Amino acid sequence: MKSSPIPTPAEVDELSGAELDQALVELEAARRTLEATYVAVLDRADATERYRHDGHVSVRGWSTALTNASPVETRRRLQTMRALRDLPEARDALADASIGVDQVRAIAQLHASPRLRDLVVDGDAQLVEHAGKDFVTFSEVLHRWNQFGDPQGDENRHAQAHDRREAMVFERDGVVHVHAKCGAAQGAALMEMFQKQCDAEFLSDWEAANAEGVDCRDDTQGDPMSRLARTDAQRRMDALHRLIVRGAAAAPGAATPDPLVNIVITKAEYESELAAMMGGRPVRPATIENIDTERCDTSNGVTLSPRDAVIASMIGEVRRVVIDSAGRVTDLGRRRRFTGAARDAVLLDGRRCLWPGCGRDSQRNQIDHTHEYSRGGTTTPHNGGPMCGRHNRFKSQGYTAHRDADGTWHVHRPDGTELTQPAFAA
Repeated sequence: MKSSPIPTPAEVDELSGAELDQALVELEAARRTLEATYVAVLDRADATERYRHDGHVSVRGWSTALTNASPVETRRRLQTMRALRDLPEARDALADASIGVDQVRAIAQLHASPRLRDLVVDGDAQLVEHAGKDFVTFSEVLHRWNQFGDPQGDENRHAQAHDRREAMVFERDGVVHVHAKCGAAQGAALMEMFQKQCDAEFLSDWEAANAEGVDCRDDTQGDPMSRLARTDAQRRMDALHRLIVRGAAAAPGAATPDPLVNIVITKAEYESELAAMMGGRPVRPATIENIDTERCDTSNGVTLSPRDAVIASMIGEVRRVVIDSAGRVTDLGRRRRFTGAARDAVLLDGRRCLWPGCGRDSQRNQIDHTHEYSRGGTTTPHNGGPMCGRHNRFKSQGYTAHRDADGTWHVHRPDGTELTQPAFAA
C-alpha cells in the first residue's frame, strides 16, 4: 500500500489486486466512522439548539442549509441520530466501524416505529450481532422482528395488501403492459407457479442449445447464458403467457399441484396463532428471548401472516417441514445426489447462492456438498448448500465453504483467507 492508508484517486491505478482489496475495506471503515461523527454533530447541534443561531427552527433546517444534502439523506441521518440515543451498542459499533452505515440506518428505521421501539432497545446487542452478517440475511432478520414484534400491525398489512389486490392488462402506444399486485398468501402461490414455468422455459432453451452442440457450461468466453435462444426477460414473459393460456384451457375445477407451496412455521408460533384464533384474542408480540427463533414463510421466501399459515393448514394441502432447534431442516439420509426431498430440504433452509457477494436466488441453483462426497461427505441437508452453477464450478479450484453454528456461511480462498476479507496477495 501507499504511505497514506487511503489512496487518492490518482494513486488507485497503481494499486495491486491485494491493495485494491485493502483500500476498499479501509474506505468502508472510514465511511462508517465519518457517519458516526456526522450523526454526533447533528445530535450535539440539536441538544445545544445551535440551529437557532441563524433563525432555523430545527436541526433539519440547519443541516440542510449548511450541507445542501437531499431531504431524503437528511431524514435518514436524523432518524439515525434519534435511534442511536437509545442504542449505545449500535452507536459504538458504528463508531468503531464494526457495522455498516446501511445496517445502522435499517435498525433506526425499525426503531422509528413506536410499537417496536422497546423491542429494538432491549435487543440492541442482538441487532448489532445480526448486523455483522451479510446484508440480505440481516434484512430478513429485521423483517422477522417487524413481523413478530408487531403481530397486529403485520396482520393489518397482510389484510390490506389482500384487500387492495388488482390486475390489469392494457395497451399503450403499441405495447401491452401487465400490472398486478396482491397479498402474500395468494402471491406465494403465483410466484411458485411462475418460477416453475420460468425454469421449464430455461430448460427448454438449454436442451435446444445442447442439441446444437453449444456448451452452456463453459464460462471461459463470457456469459454462457447469452448463447441461449432467449434472454431471461423474454423467458419470463413467455412463461407468463404460457401460464395464462394453459389456465384458460384447463377444465373447470382442475386440481393444482400437491403441495403447491411449502409453508415453514415454528411449532410455537403455530400453536400461539391457533389459540388466539380460537379464543378471539390478539397474538402477543414476540419477546427479545424468542424473536430470533420465530419463522413463518414459504419455500420461495415470501413472508406470510401466521394466521394465513394456520388457515392454509386447515383448508389446504400442506407439506410438513421438520426443523431442529437451530432452525435447520433435519437429516434426510445419505444419497449421492441432492434430488427430490433432500434438495427441497436444503432450499427450504436457504435458496440464495452462499458465495459472498452473489446471493443469486433461484430454483436452478445447484446443491453443493460442503464436505466433499468423495471424502466421506453425506448427502444430507446439514452437508449441503445452494450455489449458482458458476460458483459451484469455481469452488473446485481449491475454495472451501462451511456453515457455523448460527447458520452463517463462510467461503475461504485456497490460501485460507475468507472472501469477506482482503486477500494476502494479488
